[in-house]
Amino acid sequence: MIITAFTFADHVPLLTTGADNEKAVVINEICTKNTTAAAPDGNFYDFVELYNPTDKAVSLSGYSLSDDVDTPDKYVFPENAVIAAGGFYVVYCDVKDDTAIEGTKFGLSKNGDTLLLSDANGNKIEYIEIPALADNTSYGRLPDGSDSFGVMKELSPDSSNPESGFMISVPTPSFSQGSGFYDTDFKLSLSVPEGYNIYYTLDGSDPTVNSKRYESPISVYDKSSEENVYSAITDVNFSDYTAPEKPVDKAMIVRAIAEDTKGNISPIVSNTYFIGYPENDYTRNMRVISLVTDPDNLFDYEKGIYVNGKGADSESGLSNYIMSGKEWERPANITVFENGKASYSANIGIRIRGGTSRESAQKSFTLNARSEYGPRKMDHDFFNGKLKNVKGKVIDSFDSISLRNGGNDTKTKLHDRLNQELAADRNFGTLMQTECVLFIDGEFWGLYNITEKIDEEFIADHYKVKSNDVICVKSDTPHDTEIMDIYQQISDIEYNTDSGDIYDNFAEIIDMKGFMNYMAVELIIGNVDSGFNNTAFWKTRTVDSTNPYADGKLRLVLYDTESGQGIYGGSAEADNLFETKTLSGGWNYDILFDMLNKSEKARTEFMRIYFDLCNENYRADNVLRRLEELYSVYKAPMADTFDRFSYECYTSEGELDADAEGKFEFETNRLRDYWKVRAKYAKSQLIEYLGDKVSSETYQVTLDNNADQGCIQFNTLTLDCAESKWQGDYSQGLPITLKAVPKSGYKFLRWDISGADFTSGSAASAEAVLEPVDSNVVIKAVYAPDTQITELLWGDANCDGEVDLSDAVLIMQSIANPNKYDVSGTAASAITEKGKIQADVDTTVKGLTGNDALKIQKYLLRIINSLEPTE
Repeated sequence: MIITAFTFADHVPLLTTGADNEKAVVINEICTKNTTAAAPDGNFYDFVELYNPTDKAVSLSGYSLSDDVDTPDKYVFPENAVIAAGGFYVVYCDVKDDTAIEGTKFGLSKNGDTLLLSDANGNKIEYIEIPALADNTSYGRLPDGSDSFGVMKELSPDSSNPESGFMISVPTPSFSQGSGFYDTDFKLSLSVPEGYNIYYTLDGSDPTVNSKRYESPISVYDKSSEENVYSAITDVNFSDYTAPEKPVDKAMIVRAIAEDTKGNISPIVSNTYFIGYPENDYTRNMRVISLVTDPDNLFDYEKGIYVNGKGADSESGLSNYIMSGKEWERPANITVFENGKASYSANIGIRIRGGTSRESAQKSFTLNARSEYGPRKMDHDFFNGKLKNVKGKVIDSFDSISLRNGGNDTKTKLHDRLNQELAADRNFGTLMQTECVLFIDGEFWGLYNITEKIDEEFIADHYKVKSNDVICVKSDTPHDTEIMDIYQQISDIEYNTDSGDIYDNFAEIIDMKGFMNYMAVELIIGNVDSGFNNTAFWKTRTVDSTNPYADGKLRLVLYDTESGQGIYGGSAEADNLFETKTLSGGWNYDILFDMLNKSEKARTEFMRIYFDLCNENYRADNVLRRLEELYSVYKAPMADTFDRFSYECYTSEGELDADAEGKFEFETNRLRDYWKVRAKYAKSQLIEYLGDKVSSETYQVTLDNNADQGCIQFNTLTLDCAESKWQGDYSQGLPITLKAVPKSGYKFLRWDISGADFTSGSAASAEAVLEPVDSNVVIKAVYAPDTQITELLWGDANCDGEVDLSDAVLIMQSIANPNKYDVSGTAASAITEKGKIQADVDTTVKGLTGNDALKIQKYLLRIINSLEPTE
């Protein structure tokens, strides 16, 4: 029978199914994130509680639990498992091998999951869809064993479920005007159904029944000229922070609740009003975020997360803003404005984030979506459709995002964003960033960068793996047994010099293409705070052969890269990480340097990647072009940020005498000067480090290509030379790899080469390897109209002259894994332009689909007589 879940207010209705209503054992309570109810071994686990509603004991021997209906026996109960009459039995989840507690190896996702209970014969007893749950809440039956489910605020493993999940719904007040930018003052009306009272505040504080009662419309006006309140608080770091002398820009905050006749209150409604801002003001033409929270959550001595507070006066001397963990998260409301229009609002949790940057008066925030506050996801496209996963789908739903103050780069906020954007096309993880202006409780808080937060959900969203199958490690992640095992694997390979090439050995556990690209970027950008700090990697616990990213290998993610690039007045020449990181760099530098010194294969691959990055991604004109684009956007809000936080700049002669705009220009010039020459120094630093293992001489490559007819895969770059011929210089002796990729209607004809010899392929082969023999190498790809394109064999996807099942297979491969099997894919058997044309035999949908593969199969089974497409 089907049991429809009893739905408490503010919870999503769910569905459970079972064989009958007289089950001897039922799933009674499920917790997906537990930090309060300890297991017998003293640790905290997700858990599933079973209940026996009968008057007889039941053996659970051979019963099974699973979070995957296709694998129902993931966890099998032990032979001695018995549940007493009217009793409970708790199964702990995500239990590691080295713990004494009995339980499942799989964990449960707090963002929603499924659970299947089967009997000893494999018959399904119950299937539960678990909703998204806040930490330390559970989903269970009320009362025990009944057909009604609800969310409970108290955990009760191995005991009766408390009937405290029911919540009374009180309607929220309606506002006559929504959050937004308004040209003039106006009167705001609030309303609720008859029989309810409204209470409101105008200072950001949480309204209560002791707040002002609404009786008449509220005057909404421009508050910018009023005295600063929150930006005047100076207890925000240990330095001599100077509050702004003049009133900062402001918005008006109106927060309200409704109360019923029994004293029950509604959730808080928070609206933000910007009054009188000119049409050409930058705040009306970019993204603005209004964070609203009770001021005590930020600035109170006891619990304020933004101030020195009681922490600074404690024995540890650690300020409140240094503290971390869930207990230092506070409820807040976020409203996002896009070009003057409110586009998103939600109740969330906020924390202070960062390392040493927590000492800045302008602090960074992490914003967390949790069901205990509101939606379990922030469903908003913060990145304007530019953030996509590996399948090309836009990511527009987030568990967490960060508002970053620039880290060590508070005075431009450009360094890390620029570094990340320029490496976004390489084979490792980067963080998307975009700018915003932040207001806190209605006061201007400066320019911030919105950026992603690295965690298991970030990995799952980007790489389409299960979040509970991800091990995600950052430099500050506590090292449990699982993480220590990873480091031990690395150490074993590093110190095993007896078997095989060290590159091949590390390639067994590390995605080497991504690793080499990541390390090259860190070295080129001169990130002095990398290695031991600011390093993140991830891997899947299990291998999924259908997903190339779920191969169990380590993959790196770039973050917090701004400690370099002349940030402290240093030079491009001085940022030589080959020198500093050789002495003390961290595990990733140790691996790289070991491979560069011991493996010719590693040296060749790394040098090719490194020089490609210097010659293209981090080439001076490319970097400076993007830098100027960002500078034009950041200039006005950053000038106001300088004034807001009293930032000073220093030259070699002392404090810079300039206005806010001049200070921002000065700091940006440091970055400009660095990148004008950095690529040249970066190349020489690598050659110097490798010494006599490579030539100190270089050769210059010139590529010539007709962008209308095709492109060239040159080493690790894809270049079309649309604007002009492309040039780059490389260490003499470094081989060149080539692949010509003609556009539809063209075929590759030949390479015109001077200054290099073919060591693989020939002038007529689309793929080739060259060995430079001169200081100047010129490469030209020559194409011709593909006159053979009209001689088609319909259905012959792999162009082998026959139509068979392998053609249908190739079509499905090119759809499922385009990076490998589509045109220009990495596989030798990747479909070609001609093959793609011949494979498109189904006319119901344009382009290759599963329908084309299906039609070929019907043809092979003689269900249809022809594959020639007809309208």
